[in-house]
Amino acid sequence: ATALDVAGFFWSLLGPEANVLPRETVEDMKSFAPLNKGWAAGFIQYGTGLMVESVTYVPGHPPTVPDWGTYMGHGGDTYGFLSEQGIISGLNASVSIVASEDTDGGIVQREAFCRTIEVGAKVLLDLSLSLPCAPRLRRGRPPLVEQPVVV
Repeated sequence: ATALDVAGFFWSLLGPEANVLPRETVEDMKSFAPLNKGWAAGFIQYGTGLMVESVTYVPGHPPTVPDWGTYMGHGGDTYGFLSEQGIISGLNASVSIVASEDTDGGIVQREAFCRTIEVGAKVLLDLSLSLPCAPRLRRGRPPLVEQPVVV
């Protein structure tokens, strides 16, 4: 499946006119609780096959929808591959980003997904966000340091 197919699937699963599963099943999937064991303990909310994730993490404070920078979906990774996909409630949009990458995973979640939310907010809502995305690398200069601001 392409990234567009996956984004379409998440829209059909979780969007306003969801039609993949019965509504009761989706509501059960969205019964989130903070993950308290394993690789992301204290960093995400986990349901049944779904997560509430954020482009930035505050240890001990798992993200909640509809906070800006959060999304409901599921990521995936293995050697040389990363993906993040889901519904961004503030934008009423689904997104899927896939990358061939084998570092800490920040490029997909903390850079590409974060910037997608900022651009989507500007284009769709005329809302200027400055989320704490990963610092942009600038040729020959140190990264930009940004503070979260909603205008």
